[in-house]
Amino acid sequence: MVDFPDSMSFPQRMGNLVFNILVDVISELKYIPKYEAINRKYFGNDLPGLHAMIGNVSAILMNSHLALTYPRPTLPDVIEVGDNQQTVQR
Repeated sequence: MVDFPDSMSFPQRMGNLVFNILVDVISELKYIPKYEAINRKYFGNDLPGLHAMIGNVSAILMNSHLALTYPRPTLPDVIEVGDNQQTVQR
C-alpha cells in the first residue's frame, strides 16, 4: 500500500516494516473483534475464530493484471482472476 519502488533502500524497507506492523496491530485491535462479532451474529457461536479460518485457506483469488502490476512469482494456491486477455478464448 506504500508507493515504494521494487528495489527499496534501507530506510524505505524500515518504513515498510513499520507500516506493516501498524496495519497488523490496528487489525488485531479494531477490525478482527468487529468481524468476529458480525460472524457470530449471523452464523452462530459454533463458528471458529477468524484466525482459525484464515489459517485454513486453500485458495486465494488475486485481482491483478500483468500490465498493471510488477510480475512476481506466486504460490500454486494463488489464482489470478484479473482481466487477462491472453486467457480469454474468443
